[in-house]
Amino acid sequence: MRITYDGEADALYVELRAAEPHDNIDLEDGVTADLDSQGHVIGFEILGARQRLGKDALSQLTVQRLNGEPVLQVKNDRGPSHESAR
Repeated sequence: MRITYDGEADALYVELRAAEPHDNIDLEDGVTADLDSQGHVIGFEILGARQRLGKDALSQLTVQRLNGEPVLQVKNDRGPSHESAR
């Protein structure tokens, strides 16, 4: 899984697995799911991410187990950047 954020475009992309997109589905205005050749979701893009998610959500990443126990937490005190969080 890979998460990238483009600050200039204000676009967040969550890649669930590496595969060539074959098609996509607009889930709502500004939110698109990419599909592989078999129709499985391989990633999704959120445009206008700062407004939709909030600046705080873009400056930290938490990975949790299903029981809620944190596995990894990354926080960027400088706010959103153009770098990827893996």
